[in-house]
Amino acid sequence: MILKILLYLTAIILLLIIPKIFSNVRTQRIITGLVLIGIMALPAVPFKPQGLFTLFVFYGIAILEKILPRTRYQWTSDDNIKSAFHLLVSKSFTVGFFLVAASLTKFITPVPWSLSQNHVPIWQQAILVAVALDFKTYFCHRLMHKVDFLWQFHKLHHATEELSVLASSRVHVLDAFFVHLLPTWAILTFLGIDSFALIPYAILLPNISHWSHANIDYPKDKFPIWAYFISTPNFHAVHHTPDNNLSNFSSVFVIWDVLFGTFQVSKTPLKFGIDEKNYMTKTALAQQCYPFIGQDKDNRSSTNKSPSNNVDFIERNTG
Repeated sequence: MILKILLYLTAIILLLIIPKIFSNVRTQRIITGLVLIGIMALPAVPFKPQGLFTLFVFYGIAILEKILPRTRYQWTSDDNIKSAFHLLVSKSFTVGFFLVAASLTKFITPVPWSLSQNHVPIWQQAILVAVALDFKTYFCHRLMHKVDFLWQFHKLHHATEELSVLASSRVHVLDAFFVHLLPTWAILTFLGIDSFALIPYAILLPNISHWSHANIDYPKDKFPIWAYFISTPNFHAVHHTPDNNLSNFSSVFVIWDVLFGTFQVSKTPLKFGIDEKNYMTKTALAQQCYPFIGQDKDNRSSTNKSPSNNVDFIERNTG
């Protein structure tokens, strides 16, 4: 756990200093591209079977983005590098949270209805926890869009005109806290779930998330039947369009959108982001700090968006 945090922080420092060390823009892009490839491997550390599978999926999707792209984009674009920066920050926070949660859990007395204490079969616990956590994610995701206070954190995830495999982990640290970390810990503790029962969904969620955020044009034109059950790139891409971000909230199982009337199918989405020019052009650091300092008036009616083209996107003061 500590090793992961150190690796994440090292990668953050590399992204910060590359523009300072290399003056040539082409050289900056090449070095940054190599760092991004390395960053993709960090969540798999310490390279156990679960991590290696996720790593295989991550790189596989990145290759598919080149073969079946929805839109053309540059791997080292400012938006993609910002996504990598936010990934590193959120992952560092997540690892720290689990270290604290694991320590606190030792002092919590198991509840009488604990599924593990009452010897409920692992496979039954796995099904229950997958359904409970996926519904939790859908419900919390809708709240992040409906409640303005929460939207100030969540809009960082939407503030990109380019979807890619890296964009799946493009989240504010408190977005991760409110949607995933705290509710997940509370549900697992309340139900007394055996840690082994969490493994299937812990594998499914990040990999489906990488897949659904990928710059892949699938499914085209007509959704196959199975696409009404599992999230796909063009299903979730609709959610990232400025005009339809109150639909297609599901992370893994699309059934929640079908049941609650938020499922929407449209032609291949091509325009992404939010209608807030000032926020879209902020640096990565400024976006993480935005809810706390210098918060602009939330205005979703503006349509003038112009992402930065400068390489030193992280430190540059654009706000």
